[in-house]
Order: sequence, then C-alpha cells, then structure tokens
Amino acid sequence: MKNNKNILLTGLLLWILFPVCLFAQNSNNKIAEGNQLYRSNDFEGAQKTYEEVLKTLPESEIGNYNLGNTYYQQQQYDNAIAAFQKAAELASSPESRAKSMHNLGNAYIAQKNYEAGIQAYKQALRDNPGSADTKYNLAYAQTLLKEQKKKQEAQQKKEEEKKKQPEQQNKKEEDKQNPSPQKQQEQPAKPKEYSKDELERILQSLNNDDKEVQDKVNKQKAQNGTGDAEKDW
Repeated sequence: MKNNKNILLTGLLLWILFPVCLFAQNSNNKIAEGNQLYRSNDFEGAQKTYEEVLKTLPESEIGNYNLGNTYYQQQQYDNAIAAFQKAAELASSPESRAKSMHNLGNAYIAQKNYEAGIQAYKQALRDNPGSADTKYNLAYAQTLLKEQKKKQEAQQKKEEEKKKQPEQQNKKEEDKQNPSPQKQQEQPAKPKEYSKDELERILQSLNNDDKEVQDKVNKQKAQNGTGDAEKDW
C-alpha cells in the first residue's frame, strides 16, 4: 500500500490542527502528549494516553481516530477497525469522516478483507472525491481482490481433483480384485475347405452308409413279413 504509514501520520497531524476550544485543556494536553509518543513510534504509550482521554471524553472524534492509528501500527486490526468506525460515526465533517474511512479501509486490507476495504475506500471517496491516496488504495485493493479470487478458485480446483484421486484409485483396486468378465464376440465358424480327393471319399462314405442302412431296413422287413406283396395284374 502506497506510503501507508505516511498516510496515517498525515491524518494524525491534521487532527492536531483543530481548535483547542473543542476540548477541555487537560484532554487537549493528553492528545498532544499522545501525538508526541506516536511520532516517536511509541505506539503502546500513545495508545494508553488516548485511552485516558476517552475515559473522560468517550465521544472524542480525534481520540478515537488517533487511538485507531496506534492499534493499526501494533497490528491490532480488529481494535483499529472498531476505533475508526467510531471516529467515522462521530465525524464533524465529510472531510474528517473520509480520513476515518480511508484508514478503516487500510485496516481491512491488512486483514486481507479486500471487499470490506474496497467499500470503505469508496465511502471515503464519496466524502472526499479528490483524495489521490484513497483512489490509489482503492485500485490497489481491487487488484488484490482479483488475485485472491484467482487463488481461491485454483485452490478449490486442486482440492476437488485431490478428492477424486482416492475414488479413482479405489475404483482401480476394485477392478483388479473383481475383474469384470470380458465379453467375447462370437465369430462365425469358417467352413473347412476340402480337397477334391477328400470330397470324393466323403461322398463314397455317405453312399456306403446309405447302402448299409437300406440293407438293414430291407432285412428287418423280411424278418417281420412286412415286405411289399406282389401285385396281381
């Protein structure tokens, strides 16, 4: 994200420029003390200081906004989101709300919640259409979202293929253990080819068989007296 710390720090410094009369003197001094600690990168010390302010003035827009920045720098993104949302609700102008929404978008992006970050940046641009930093971050978040979706789709496809592998392996094992009977196509019997001599022998054998059968039949008729009677003419 482009100069993310600088963007946050710029917003923090701009808040200090608000008139002192908006706060009680003691709270204003605490805000200044927290700002100094923040600029010294003592984010934990700054956090505690802003929290003291909010105990007295829980509806302090600047206190919530600056507290959100300290959470962000400590990578406590859930807390940062809550603080920036509170600051946006308490915003006294579209410009100040845009700063809170911009940093809210940063916190969402840090959590890789790109869709929520995109929505926060869009809201920031509605309040402050001329912010180049917010436009840049929005475009960057949209690119990250596309890449995230591609990775998710690739991962999902990989998992689906992985699930199919055991099923395919089990099927192969089952096929090995219980092979399916293979259907053989019946081929029509090919007639045997005989030579001329073989054919003659077969015909002669058939004739002999016929003669033997005929002789047996005639002999049987003679024994039974069933032969043909001579006809009287």
